[in-house]
Amino acid sequence: MKYSIIALLFSSAEAINIRTHGAPAEPEVNTCVNVRKDSAIEEPCETAGNSAWVPDVPLLSPEEMGFEEGWNGRYYWMSKAATEDGYNTAGLKPSADVVAQEINFANSQFNAIAEGFPSDHFQAEWSGMLKIEEGGLFTFQTGSDDGSRLWINNVMVVDNWGRHGTKYVEGTAKLTKGYHEIKVHMFEDGGGATAYANWHGEGTKKFTPIHVYHAALTE
Repeated sequence: MKYSIIALLFSSAEAINIRTHGAPAEPEVNTCVNVRKDSAIEEPCETAGNSAWVPDVPLLSPEEMGFEEGWNGRYYWMSKAATEDGYNTAGLKPSADVVAQEINFANSQFNAIAEGFPSDHFQAEWSGMLKIEEGGLFTFQTGSDDGSRLWINNVMVVDNWGRHGTKYVEGTAKLTKGYHEIKVHMFEDGGGATAYANWHGEGTKKFTPIHVYHAALTE
């Protein structure tokens, strides 16, 4: 019994010594990351509280995450002209709720979204989950008439707000591997109406439409 206790104490001390004085060697096929179970976002090694090596596993598929393709689109039809601040839609029920595969609209294409869609005085609010296969620096762009804004994980990346003709504004965000929340808002006062949301990664300057996923609706 005495020898068992001594052996146990020695094993515990040895384990403590390994953790305290010797950093674990980097596995050949693993990456030091901390994976969030709710979003599958991988945080880098230096993140507070991340002290262990864990496998760099593939992202869950959109289907496994319970996602479907497209932007959740909410459209608010207003009865009066907008200000420079657009429209305040807090507490309002959307006039139309339609999924969009891309934010790529000009003039009459808005009218095709839903029956009765107006040509002027409306606000569109799109949201979804952006899938990042490999982390890096990404450039986002909105083009709109009138104003538009884009957020990633509730941080504004592009501010293209105000009353104006079609104008393009860019912003950058460094994103880790995983699914990230993305939102785009756009408002139309009068005259022409356009809305575009594009992006590109590192190594290219060619913009393409942003494709995202949204939570599947349940019966």
